[in-house]
Parts: sequence; C-alpha cells; structure tokens
Amino acid sequence: MTSNTKRRHAPSDSDDEHKTQPTVVVEDLSSSPPRRKPRAGRNRKGFLENSQLTEKDRRQVRYKERELLQSIKENANDLAKLTSDTFDTHTQELDQMYDSVCYPREANLDASNLDELNVAVAKQSQALGSSDLTKFDTMELIRATQSACAIESQNGDFDWNALGNAAGACFRSVPEISFLFGLMDTEVKDRKDAQARRLEILQTKLNEREDRHSLFEMVINPKSFTQTVENLFDTSFLMKVVL
Repeated sequence: MTSNTKRRHAPSDSDDEHKTQPTVVVEDLSSSPPRRKPRAGRNRKGFLENSQLTEKDRRQVRYKERELLQSIKENANDLAKLTSDTFDTHTQELDQMYDSVCYPREANLDASNLDELNVAVAKQSQALGSSDLTKFDTMELIRATQSACAIESQNGDFDWNALGNAAGACFRSVPEISFLFGLMDTEVKDRKDAQARRLEILQTKLNEREDRHSLFEMVINPKSFTQTVENLFDTSFLMKVVL
C-alpha cells in the first residue's frame, strides 16, 4: 500500500546555506519592454500641454524677462532714438525668449516687455513726424545703403537689384481716379420721395371734386393688390393730418 504522506528530512548545513543566500530574479528582456527612467530634476506636475520645462527653467526664463524689462526702462531714451540699434537688440532678445514662454506667468512678463517696446515705437513715430524729412545726412544715407545692399559673396559689391526692390515700393502706388479736365459741371437733381409723391397725387384727386367719394372706388385697384395696400396707408395718413 502506497502512503501519500511525505517524509520530512532533518535540516542539514546545505539547507541553511540555501536559505541564507538571496534569491536573484532574472527578467526576460525579450518578453517585456524596457522601462524608461525619469530624468533627474524633472518635475512633470503642472506642466501645460507638451512643455518640458522644469521649475528651474521657468525661473531662469522669468529672470531673463525681468532683466530685459529693467534694461528697456533704463534705456528708454536710447530706444526712442531713430538711429539707435538698441531697439533691434532688445527685440531680438525678446523673440528668442518667446520660444521658452509656455505658462501664463512668463507670458505676463513677456507682454510687459512688449508693451514697453510699443511705447518706444510710439516715441519714434512722434520723433519721425516732428522731424523735417527733407533734411538728411548724405554720408549716413550712403553708409546705410552700402550695409543693406552689399553682396558678401562677391567681395562687397553693390547689389543694385536689392536697392531697386526697396525703392520700387515708393513708386508702385495705385494712381488716383480723377478726370483729365477736372470735375464735370453737372448738377445733382434732388429726388423726391416716392411716398410723398403718391400723397400729393392722392390729395390732388380729392381736391378736384367737392362731393363725397366712395372709399372703395378711390382706394381699391382691381389690377394691383400692392397698389391697393399703398392707397389704404396713404388715405389713413391723410385722414390723420386732416383730423
């Protein structure tokens, strides 16, 4: 007869060694995909959309925005000058920082900087309007034209096509619509209102006869329903004026 009970062995030294050794689990990399570890210093809480900016990056963006705002306020007089390059420099810096603006807090600072630059543009416009455009420095015009139309690939040769395209905008304006010999000597006739004209005709017809008139014979037009309605309105208006 076979017994189902298992025989217990006395513990040996080899069993103790197996119990004390740590169990090493080997994962099958072919069956499960590798897990990507999060980057150190990245905080993914509170991010907007697909932005990958950390709190440290955001603080750096705000710091640069405040530095630019302070620089704009300190150089306000220089920004208002037409010949100054400070405005272009600050505008380029603001455009570069705009790529890192992904949160409302940074966007508020960016809008403040843009507002200050708009003030500088308004001052430049006032200075341009108050200045005499007929007076200019010839040498300054030559230097500006050379720097704008120089061809770098051909040892600084002058690009006349670029100058023509820049100056052509001043001559490609739409001509005004006018007559060769001035305006025509024609008088504009005053047109009377159609409603007032019908009232005059109806009142004239009523004054032609002294006896009574039949309302239906005077108002109803068998050939036109629209004319009948208009006659009714006209008659009611005349009755209101008389009474």
